[in-house]
Amino acid sequence: MAKGPRAPGGCDVIVKRKTRAGRTRYGVRVGRGGGEKVWAGTFDSLAEARRAEAEAVVAEPKSKVVTCEDFVRRFLEHYGERHKDSSYDTARASLRRFVDDFKGRPLAPSKRPRPRSGRGRTRGGSRWW
Repeated sequence: MAKGPRAPGGCDVIVKRKTRAGRTRYGVRVGRGGGEKVWAGTFDSLAEARRAEAEAVVAEPKSKVVTCEDFVRRFLEHYGERHKDSSYDTARASLRRFVDDFKGRPLAPSKRPRPRSGRGRTRGGSRWW
């Protein structure tokens, strides 16, 4: 069916459907990045569906920016559930300076290097990850 501009890591799709009564309807789903999908609605005509898709694509940012402080906060929430209190206190104290230095900065996506050949191995035989 018709496809609009794609969100990074997401999808923008218009799906053609038939109702039980035999009418044709068009459903619109828009990707927001990071695997998140938003249902924009179901419409009677393709023109309405395309208009709704365009509005939904422009309405919100494509992806959510995760800052360094957001990442540390979530990390500490999960870390505290799995470790004893003294370990949590040590981790929090260690990360406090990191948060002060990088407050408000987006967390850059980490792209780990991929080996060129050899099923995940380097020439020496050790794994890259």
